[in-house]
Amino acid sequence: RVLFRSCYGVVIVLQIHGQITISHWWMPVPHQAIPNNYALYTIMAHTLAFFSCAYLSSYLSEQLWQTRREVTRQKEQLAELESFKDEVLLSIDSGLITTDPSGILTYINQAGRNILFLESKDPVLKPLRDLFGDEISRRIQKLEPSSPGTPRIFSEWVFRTDANQIFLEFSVSQFRNTQGAFQGFLVIFQDSTHFKELELQVRQQEQLATIGEMAAGIAHEIRNPLGAIRGSVEMLQSNLQLNGTHQKLFDLILRESKRLNNLVEEVLDLARPSSLNIVETNVIRELDEVRILLAEQLRSQKSKIDIVTHYHADNHLLFVDPEKLKQVFWNVMMNGCDAMPSGGKLILATYLASHIVEEASTSSPPFLLMPPGERYLAVAISDTGSGIDPKAIPKLFTPFFSKKRGGLGLGLAVANRIIHEHSGTIKVFSNPKSGTTFIIYFQLEAKHQGHQNPKT
Repeated sequence: RVLFRSCYGVVIVLQIHGQITISHWWMPVPHQAIPNNYALYTIMAHTLAFFSCAYLSSYLSEQLWQTRREVTRQKEQLAELESFKDEVLLSIDSGLITTDPSGILTYINQAGRNILFLESKDPVLKPLRDLFGDEISRRIQKLEPSSPGTPRIFSEWVFRTDANQIFLEFSVSQFRNTQGAFQGFLVIFQDSTHFKELELQVRQQEQLATIGEMAAGIAHEIRNPLGAIRGSVEMLQSNLQLNGTHQKLFDLILRESKRLNNLVEEVLDLARPSSLNIVETNVIRELDEVRILLAEQLRSQKSKIDIVTHYHADNHLLFVDPEKLKQVFWNVMMNGCDAMPSGGKLILATYLASHIVEEASTSSPPFLLMPPGERYLAVAISDTGSGIDPKAIPKLFTPFFSKKRGGLGLGLAVANRIIHEHSGTIKVFSNPKSGTTFIIYFQLEAKHQGHQNPKT
């Protein structure tokens, strides 16, 4: 169009200045002869101008259409690439974080938010230390910009925003743009709490095996002379005429020797392989029998501890050793009572669970929050005491570990071993505001597999 207008304008200017004379066939110039060559020239000039304009317009239109089509195609490819990136980041189970050079977050994927218990509305732009603490933040930022491309790998316990502690494995790399300029850090992390707990359990089993072998030998050597001492004292007591003071001394010897013999029996129970008597058992009924015995003992001691029950799964039978199971319930209940010297509530609950709860983020007992299921029968024993130090929880089932004055540290170790012999799981949750909860899980879909030749 621009070229056509320019050509047409040139013709008009030349006509005005008399350089060319052009007349239109529908409006001839009066009193003047019109040469044929002029008319032909005008027609040819106008026709050439029109065809040139049409060709250029068509060419430019085609180029514009192709350009628009290419831009649309590139936009679609970019949108597909963006969608693919989002799908990849949403699909991976590992947390992914990018930061600027100063350690301020610029991006965190959904898996990272889930691991750290962050809300979706939480702002991204925050320092690393707000998520992982000062120590881990310093370790991440120790990777200097001049360092080689090998990532820094380390692992550490971390407190989440809900105050629960998790074990994370980190891989930290430099984040660079296409020109190679340092832009910040790329942090990939995984929640390995479950594997760490399995590692601790294996370590505890190894400790149990070592301590058990040693303790069994010592207990055996103590048991024989202890029996001889007790028998001799009983014989003397029956043959001698003892006054009040001597009688008290003999009673003291017998009482302490009995306590020492009970300790030896506990050590032997922990050390030697159990011979389980597996029968089909109503677990809830066994639990309630232990409750009745404990309630009588508390009543005789005039204790201020009340026992509350919430039984919601009382029709399920399991293949277990009922006597061993009673020992577990008794040990855990006594542990709860010892945590409430001034009184409180001991809560016994049973329910069906879909999965094993790994954490409890509220002050309520965990069994009150769990969704129902049909995979596990769970027995929860809660107290309203002062709770347990979080650092002590991993050591609770270690033999001879006890925070109680005069405690031997064997009750929970024996309970843990018995539960594992029944292919069960025991979890501990503690909160200073609400006390401690032990949850014992029994699988419903499979009978006990290890009762033929159980291992310690």
